[in-house]
Amino acid sequence: GILPGVAPSVVPQPAVDRIRVQDPILRGTVVLHLLEMDGRMIASTTLEQVCGVAQFTFGGEVPNGAYVLRYEASGGTGAVHVIVER
Repeated sequence: GILPGVAPSVVPQPAVDRIRVQDPILRGTVVLHLLEMDGRMIASTTLEQVCGVAQFTFGGEVPNGAYVLRYEASGGTGAVHVIVER
């Protein structure tokens, strides 16, 4: 899911209640899954008409910790590490 020379980025780090992912593969309908390090899904969302950037907003259901944000889009799949700290 990574184009040569282009790494996905996620801001802010650490996150409080939202994360913004930038990746050229994020096109069209995008499904985002926030996963615990053991692979359990803790939150997910589907976004429509995405063009390169996706924002995921979450609440108190996501405790402080380290996570993996996996995403699936028409351009491919990818993942980034996310730290949540309030």
